[in-house]
Formats: sequence, structure tokens, C-alpha cells
Amino acid sequence: METCLASERAARGSARTIGLIVALLGLSAAARASRMPLSVEFNVLKSDLVVEVKETDRQKGTVSVEKVFLGPAKPGDTFVVEGLSKVEHKVSEWIPKSRRTRGKAIEGAKALLFLVRGKEGRDWELFDSIFGVRWIVGDEVYTWLPIVMTPGPYAFLSGGPKYNVESLYQAIQRGLEKRAKFQAALRQEEPAQRVKGLLDFIRPGDDSSYESEALRELRGLGAQAARAVCEQAALDGQPGSRRREILYALGCMTDSSSVPYLLDVAGKSKAAMGKDGRSPKELKASPQEYEAYLDWAAALDALRRLRDARALDAFSDALLWGVRNRDPHVLHGASMALAECPARESLAAFKAALDLSPHNDREGFSDARWRLVLGLGRLRFPEAVPLLASQLDYPWGGAAKEARQALARIVGKDLGPQKELWLKWYEQHHSPEAKE
Repeated sequence: METCLASERAARGSARTIGLIVALLGLSAAARASRMPLSVEFNVLKSDLVVEVKETDRQKGTVSVEKVFLGPAKPGDTFVVEGLSKVEHKVSEWIPKSRRTRGKAIEGAKALLFLVRGKEGRDWELFDSIFGVRWIVGDEVYTWLPIVMTPGPYAFLSGGPKYNVESLYQAIQRGLEKRAKFQAALRQEEPAQRVKGLLDFIRPGDDSSYESEALRELRGLGAQAARAVCEQAALDGQPGSRRREILYALGCMTDSSSVPYLLDVAGKSKAAMGKDGRSPKELKASPQEYEAYLDWAAALDALRRLRDARALDAFSDALLWGVRNRDPHVLHGASMALAECPARESLAAFKAALDLSPHNDREGFSDARWRLVLGLGRLRFPEAVPLLASQLDYPWGGAAKEARQALARIVGKDLGPQKELWLKWYEQHHSPEAKE
């Protein structure tokens, strides 16, 4: 088996694309309707300035500062907040019986703003265009919340006693304390102490919303951090969403010491997914089975990022599972994982998966064959030529076009749409007979 060293240092970026997991969960950071409310504590961490203000010019977004919680400002300061004029200036009230909201425009209301420096470093802008503002009307605090369910539709709604002004101030104070603790951990010069401080933010029971930031900082601290993060993921009581966030971080750490743990998670999760190894979606699975399905996918995604040959069997197994269960996300993730850690042993898995795949659109799951050919072609092994050439007989779903392009990359020139010419080339150059 050919060994593939773990060399990718992945960066999530602001959109936080998690590959396979994003596809499974159907998340879209760009879509307003799918946005989850950000906690006050997290807003405090990401802001340079937190102030309570009074609007003085709605059209320009000019405000006058009345109270300062964080940052370089003082009461009486006035400045323009970029983007504030575009925020909805209406608060709504939920009417249960009618299942509707009624809203009223607010003029000259107070607002709590979470701000960051503008692009040129002088002006201020909202930390988040949706959740960077809380409207304060009397003692009520209105925040951008889903009207009925998540995702959306959204409106500025009062959350009841939890969102009154006093509780808002208390949340800000907690955020400031947690921010100070987080920054103190980052200032630790000794890596072991830094790891210890950051782990406090991903322990079961902590609901600070800091886990993503803590895990991002832990990624650069080497094998010691990877081992500690593995231990956190295995703790009882760790919420499923955070556990998968941890698994993602392990993949980004590029430390091969976590491979055995991830393989163990993948194996145990797959065994717990459902009866007869079938898709939880097909079985109308219990919440526990569906959680296992998501954990399995998260572990596979982390292993894919590590590009370690020890995971090839797990990827091959997932490839066949994805075809049998008509799960395009698992199939695509496994196909790309095998392509990114190339080994000739993977050719057998691709052949078996192609044999199980539908041949045309009418059979459903129409792009399965194209996804498989995409991964197979990236292996760029001459031994893949017969398998790729056989796909030229199936023009549906783009598989034939993709196969021809892959063949041209392997051979070095385009021999046309007929598989016989490609097979002849293989027989002349790479078949067992030609080698003899």
C-alpha cells in the first residue's frame, strides 16, 4: 500500500465550509434564512467596541454613545456606523392565534451595537450585519430571531424576560469575563499551559459558544493539542454538534496521531447507525442512530483531511455504502478521499462501486457514476484506463465526458470517444502482457 503523508493545513475561512458535514447538514452561511442567532458572549469576543447608543440620523447611521462596555469610546461620542442604516428599523410582536407577527417602526430607539473597525481602520461597522445589533425599547430588548422555527422567517422579536435590559447587561458582563479568560489563555507562552487554558472552552457543560475559536487556536499547537482534543471528544456529555466540531478540528490539525482515534469513532459510529447497515434516512432512524450517522461522516471527513493511508479501508467501505444507500454526500466524500490519498488498492473499490451504480438517469441517483469517475480519474494510474474506458459506453450524467478527460490526462493525448482505442493503448503499454 502506498503511504500518503498528512500534509494539508486546511483553513476554514469565514464561511466555515466543512466539506462533507456541510452537505449532510444542509448549512448555508450565505443564506439569511438559515442563520442561527449568535450569543451575546460570542459577540463580545469578536467585537472591538460594544456600546449602547441613540440614533441621531437614521439615514446616515449616525449615533451618539450613551454607555460603553468595551473599547475606545466614551459617552457623548458621535460617529457613523457603517451598515446600521440598512438594518431593519421595525420591531415585531408574535400573535399566537393568528400565527402572524405585527410590527411597528421604531424611531430614535436605543441600540446595543457590537462593532469592529472598518476596512480603513477608522470608521466602525457592525460585527455581524444581522446579529450585531439589539434594539432597546423601554425595558424590552429585541433581537433578530426566528418567528416560528429555525430556519426563519426572521424578525426583530422580544424574547420575554430573558431579553430585558438587565439580563442583557448581565450577559455582556459574562461575555467580558469570558473574553478576558480566553485572551489570558492565548497569552500563555508555554504551549502546554495554552492548551490547558483553551480546553476549558470545549469541556462538556460549557455553553460559551467559544469552542470554534478555541479549536482554531489549538490547531497550531501540535501533537500535544491533538491528543488533548481527542480526549475531549471522547468525554461523556459532550453535545453532538460540538463533538463533530472537534472531529473537524482534528482533521485540520494534520497530526497523524489522531488517526487511530478517528478510525475508532468511524467504526463504532457506523455500527450504531442503523439496522443492516442501511441509511438512517431510509430507516427513519432514531435520534441516536442519526447522531451516529453524523459522527461517522464527521470522522471520515477528518480522516480525509489527514490523507493517511491507514484510512483507505474506511474510505472504500464508505464508497460502497454510499452507492448501496444512494447517499450522494457520503459517496462524493469517500470518492474524493480515495483520490486525495492515491493507492492502487483503491481501484478495486471504485470498480465494485461502479458495478453497483445505475447506468442512466431513469434509474435515479443519476450522478453517482459521474462522482465515482471524478474520483477515479484523479488517481491518474495507468491501471485505471480499462475501468475509465468502460464508462464511455454510458453518456448519461456526464460520466463519459469526465472519463474521457481523465483518460487524456493519463495517456497524454485524447484518443476519442470510442473505448476500443483507449483499451488498445493500455494493452500496448501497461497490460501484464506488455510488461512481459
